Amino acid sequence: MSAAGLWGTYKGNNIIRLTVDGSPVKVSDVPAMSYQGRTMVPIYLLQQAGVSYTWDQENQTVNVSIQSKIEPEPPFDAAKTAIDIIEQGGGGVTIVKENGATTALVFMEKIKGFEQDWDRMANIFTLLLEYKTSILKINYGDGDNQIGTISIDSYTFSGFLKGTVTADQLGNKWAITGKIGQIPQTAKEIARLMDRNYIIRHSRV
Repeated sequence: MSAAGLWGTYKGNNIIRLTVDGSPVKVSDVPAMSYQGRTMVPIYLLQQAGVSYTWDQENQTVNVSIQSKIEPEPPFDAAKTAIDIIEQGGGGVTIVKENGATTALVFMEKIKGFEQDWDRMANIFTLLLEYKTSILKINYGDGDNQIGTISIDSYTFSGFLKGTVTADQLGNKWAITGKIGQIPQTAKEIARLMDRNYIIRHSRV
């Protein structure tokens, strides 16, 4: 028996098995087959491989739609992202493990005060997403004095930027220590600041 005949025959023609990424497609009608030395594949089977088509009965025409080519995402440039963070007032990026979670940590000096500095912080959190860590964290200080820390999990923060997480949901996820300015800021107050569009929109988020 030839290799093509391993899968049986259809009306005297050897059946050809069709796979997509190694997985066989489901045959519900005429199978792919070898016909007069050529491989014939019914178009309904190609639909399972992501090929879209329409059938024009009047003109006896099949129109096949090819998906537009998706440009590959540019590679992550850690050095450039670190420079961008420094330009926002951060002191560079350190990747650490805290409580078992990989954390992208940035030290940031107080410039004008928490509320005025928050737009820069939000930009830093957005840039930190590039590092693909579980937690994003900023240590906020004034000279030798640490004012406090603010951290968030990457999944929640990314969802907020995409619009799938609300400001209230974001607010419940912030982890805050110390004092931010004169009065400790609550998580919801920080979420409201975030909702004032003090955020850069990042293409890789």
